[in-house]
Amino acid sequence: MSTNRFIQSFTHVPKELFRLNTGAAVRLRAQPGPVRPQRSFDLLTAAGKVQPKALDPASYEWPNGASMRPNSAGQQNLVRTFRGSTIYVYAVPAGSFPPILKSLVQNLSEHFIGTTLPDDLILVHEFGDHYSLQARKEMTVEGNIVL
Repeated sequence: MSTNRFIQSFTHVPKELFRLNTGAAVRLRAQPGPVRPQRSFDLLTAAGKVQPKALDPASYEWPNGASMRPNSAGQQNLVRTFRGSTIYVYAVPAGSFPPILKSLVQNLSEHFIGTTLPDDLILVHEFGDHYSLQARKEMTVEGNIVL
């Protein structure tokens, strides 16, 4: 079992975050669970499905999603030391919308700048400057590609 690395979870992006990727499409490295492999991976699956693990902080297990970081020294170092021929850095803008106003606005995309997550995703602040975009509901690995 992994060490619990759960600081806080969000249904919106609380600050601008960046995803470092080796290609244009974000593809998470899924491994069949429950045994944790020796090599790097992004999430464990159960019967081919990604499980929501961030709903109860007390039983949280990492990793379970797409790693993201703010424009920090750690993120900049990852970009500088990246090995490979192609690197993509995706930016996700910060955003939140006061709940009291949600009922007043019919189409948030026309009135809101920033990123509110869809109902099936959750963002977890795991440690330091590290965040993880994860499944909030059970989904297939293919469904997780929308990350």
